Amino acid sequence: MFFFRKIHKTILYSSIIFTLIGFLFSLSYSIVSFVLICPTNINCPSNPLPALLVIFLVTAFFLLIGTIFGWIVLKLYEMFRVE
Repeated sequence: MFFFRKIHKTILYSSIIFTLIGFLFSLSYSIVSFVLICPTNINCPSNPLPALLVIFLVTAFFLLIGTIFGWIVLKLYEMFRVE
């Protein structure tokens, strides 16, 4: 809980937004894959572990991208701030 208080709000909000977007993208991809592609393909795995792994990895990747994006926006704001 104390860790989130030390993060600047710009970085925190961009990380949350990018994480949610990545989660929704990966979840929709997995659902489309299981519902539309798997019934017509005989090589589809019956184990949901690869789909869960894709969801986790894509969400973690978007979290990393969101954190970097928030940090860049914060640094650009501090660089071009006019007082």
